[in-house]
Amino acid sequence: MAFKMVKPSSFRWPIEYRLPLDGEYMEISFQAHFKLLPQSRIDEIASGKYESDRAVCEEILIGADGLIDAEGAPLAFSESVKSELLDFPNMPFVLARTFIQSIYKAREKN
Repeated sequence: MAFKMVKPSSFRWPIEYRLPLDGEYMEISFQAHFKLLPQSRIDEIASGKYESDRAVCEEILIGADGLIDAEGAPLAFSESVKSELLDFPNMPFVLARTFIQSIYKAREKN
């Protein structure tokens, strides 16, 4: 089979997040939509050459499925929802780490 030289502009990946709550962790999951970056930028991020996890997330996070508001209604992704999501404790780290792991896991399988 020939290799078609067309790469997708984004991909979706499951996110598993643990929020500390009253001496326990609340397990939360949703689907992130990540922008697929050029390998040179992925290498920079993986080597730690970036301002912060939040800055990386501002660059890579382009959508999310499975987010709901306090009443349980689905939330449409927007810049304000993105900002609120990234304000959760440790969320930028979880998203940035998951992004890099998803890329390198694919690399290991190839």
